[in-house]
Amino acid sequence: MTTFVLSNAANWDLGPKGQIDVAVEEENLINTLKLTLTRDVTCTATAAFPYNCTSYKVCIDVGGEFLGAIGTCPDQQNFNPNTLRCDPDYDCTPCTREGFICLTDTSFTLCSDTLEVVVRNVTCPSNHCCHEAHRLPCMNRTLTRYC
Repeated sequence: MTTFVLSNAANWDLGPKGQIDVAVEEENLINTLKLTLTRDVTCTATAAFPYNCTSYKVCIDVGGEFLGAIGTCPDQQNFNPNTLRCDPDYDCTPCTREGFICLTDTSFTLCSDTLEVVVRNVTCPSNHCCHEAHRLPCMNRTLTRYC
C-alpha cells in the first residue's frame, strides 16, 4: 500500500473528462485528508468518480500503475456526480442498476428494475460485510476473502 496526503478529492478541480488538474491541486492543500491508495480498488484512469451516494473513488497513476482509494463525504452530504463534489443539497438515489448496492462495507440498498429503492440502508449481520460482486449482499467475514 502507498499512502498519499491528497487535497479533499471531492473538491478537486477537474479538467476535461474528469481528469485531475494536479498543478492546481498542489496549490490547494489547505484542507487535506489521508487516503491509502491500494491495488484493491479497480482503476483505469486518473480521476475522481462517484462510488455511491456518500462516497467517491479516487484513482491515480503512480509510476505507470493505477492505485485507488474510496473517500467519504462529510456527514449530511452526498457526492454529486454532476459537479464531482460533496454537496449538502444534492438528493441522491443510490439506484444506478437493478439489485443491491453497497452503501458502506456493512450496509446496502435494494433497487428495483425501474431503479427505484425497494429497501433502503439495510445493515448486514454482525461479522458480515457488503460486497457487490456476489449474488447475496452480505458475506461472512470469516468465510470470504472479499471483506
